[in-house]
Amino acid sequence: MDNARAEAALQGTATETHIVVHFYGNFEKLAKPLFNALKGMGFNCFSAWDRKIINTWPKSETPRVDKGFVARMMRVIQRRASELRETVADADERTRILGEVVKSPEFRAQMADEERLEASRQRR
Repeated sequence: MDNARAEAALQGTATETHIVVHFYGNFEKLAKPLFNALKGMGFNCFSAWDRKIINTWPKSETPRVDKGFVARMMRVIQRRASELRETVADADERTRILGEVVKSPEFRAQMADEERLEASRQRR
């Protein structure tokens, strides 16, 4: 089924025991009415995403945006870049090292430390 006005489509298959539906485009426009119809007929609905039976339509939540993430990241990178400028003469090598640093567990730990420091400052 393709609904151009809703900017959504679905495709499915049915067996004796299951109906499998794949949604494309605007998920809410087709999925919620189909969910309500199936539940109204007594069917169980299963989410392939989290592997759970769904008894009520999930409420969408606005994602929490960490507005301080970029500032924390810049502080951590600037500190490391400053250290590297004192020990590594080649700019290309410093850039390569910083690229590795950003992917490292130490970087994630430093980011977590920065977040805790921010939180403690905000509580004061």
